[in-house]
Amino acid sequence: NALIIPNDYIRMYIGDYYIEGKPDGTIQYGKTMQENNEYFCAFLIQLYCANPMFRKIQETISNISKSSGGFHFPWVLKPTGIILSSRKGYQLIYAENEGDAIIGGIIRVEAKSAIENLQIENLTTGEVIKINKTLQNGEKVVINTNDGNDKGIYGTYNLVTENYYKYWDINNKWMKFPQGLNLIGYSTENETENYVDISIQMYPEKYNLEVE
Repeated sequence: NALIIPNDYIRMYIGDYYIEGKPDGTIQYGKTMQENNEYFCAFLIQLYCANPMFRKIQETISNISKSSGGFHFPWVLKPTGIILSSRKGYQLIYAENEGDAIIGGIIRVEAKSAIENLQIENLTTGEVIKINKTLQNGEKVVINTNDGNDKGIYGTYNLVTENYYKYWDINNKWMKFPQGLNLIGYSTENETENYVDISIQMYPEKYNLEVE
């Protein structure tokens, strides 16, 4: 009785997925001696799930562009020199949605130099997100395209976080990711080489799970 309270959310885990909802009432116990005795107690818990999908526990992260370290401690200097870090700018990459439903995602951007009017495009759906702003070195932007209260665009620079909807292009779409592979790319309006880290975080969802 203390575990199942209608005011609280209940999360049920099934393999690599979970589903979340609120009890629509208290626990219903068996009323006959056969269903409720000193050895056995049948009971029923009913949940109301605003999102009736089984969501994957472990997120899927796709990096469109990223930086990676090139050394680690203990650090041994070599006569031939050493690579301190490396840069991988993929420009185009496949982001896979292994679920059964079209979902949103969390797009994270971190500028490593001045980035002018960054544009991210899902070439599979034709949806585009453009940020009408010159991002400064160290500036971070988070775009949440999942349906719900968390949907939005926020930026952080010099430890100050604010709503970046004023930089949202009028032609933008809240990018979604259909089932299967989605081809994602990005571009900027800089005339010189620029550096930016971009990743897409998704939690695939399924309508049904096969339980052994």
